[in-house]
Amino acid sequence: MKSKWTLKHNKNHCTIVNEGGKNIGYQPNAGVQIMEADGYGFKDLNGSGRLDAFEDWRLSMKVRIFDFCDRFNIHQSQDEIVYQNGRAALPREVVEGLKHNRYVDETIQQEPAEDLAFLNENRLLVALILILDEGNQDYVIQLMIESAQAGLLNSVIYTIANAFHQFNLRSVS
Repeated sequence: MKSKWTLKHNKNHCTIVNEGGKNIGYQPNAGVQIMEADGYGFKDLNGSGRLDAFEDWRLSMKVRIFDFCDRFNIHQSQDEIVYQNGRAALPREVVEGLKHNRYVDETIQQEPAEDLAFLNENRLLVALILILDEGNQDYVIQLMIESAQAGLLNSVIYTIANAFHQFNLRSVS
């Protein structure tokens, strides 16, 4: 099958440019590998060697969130990410910024109508999946995923909050 993606090198990161699909940010020095499925480029964020649903930008956001939450045993409860060993409370200004984030809003509005209530209630998880795709901070994402797998998510909460904050500043204009 012919590849439908190319790697575009930018000043501080790379972009996986998918022909007719979503472009994905990529940090080549972060240890995250690129994989190909159906000719498209994806990031293997958890190092599984296979395309998992949360990594597949072609799937609905709801499906991706469910897979991510099931895989790493996390969920959103109000303004916190809850995981097997505790709760990760994000700073109030980060949570408020994500509640009024145009990029998150646009993403939610593009999803099926029956998913809108779920996605609006789980805006932090929507933002998290978008951050996984954005990829300008893949080393932070890799640390977060490894910590979630080990049940140590709280040990990197400030790193996660920083990634959310940078995402918030970048995408709001």
